[in-house]
Amino acid sequence: MESKSLQAKNQLYFGLIAIVLGILFVLQYDKIVDALILIIGVASIVAGIVLFISFFVRTKGVANKWKQLPVTAPLALLLGILLVVNPALWKEVFYIILGIVLILIAILQFVSLNKINKSGTPVPWGYLVFPLLILVVGIVMFFNQNADWLVWVFGVCCIVYGISELFVYFALLSGGRGSKKATSTVSMKTPKKK
Repeated sequence: MESKSLQAKNQLYFGLIAIVLGILFVLQYDKIVDALILIIGVASIVAGIVLFISFFVRTKGVANKWKQLPVTAPLALLLGILLVVNPALWKEVFYIILGIVLILIAILQFVSLNKINKSGTPVPWGYLVFPLLILVVGIVMFFNQNADWLVWVFGVCCIVYGISELFVYFALLSGGRGSKKATSTVSMKTPKKK
């Protein structure tokens, strides 16, 4: 029972965070990608510097210390510098990553709805529209990286995902007490053989 309560809380948190991020993406769609790329670049530079400092502290007085240098230190530093120097160059890569994230979110939504259905709570057909919409937008975003409007669409999808997660939260709270006689629900169970 505690696991179900924890899962419900996770759904609530994911839903609220997705709604807030979605609103941010919708309101600032023309500036958010450049800002995120810069933030990732600065964080990567900081991570590279920290890795270098820890390397020098750890290998002080060690012979052949350069053989022990973690590859991630110079790579993080180099990636951070590239992101900060030219964020526009990385926009297409960012759109591809957003497309992959949307596809994964849609798959997770289908899995969550299937779990709810298997727990005895009927899932109305309308709730399958949300993950299907997110999946389609993710595929479009993955293959078309030239439009800033896709960031706005990503924000809308985050809001839709957040609302869908809130549905999952409330469905988990109800604990399958819904009516099993609903006519407009998805039946994902296989019939038993006699």
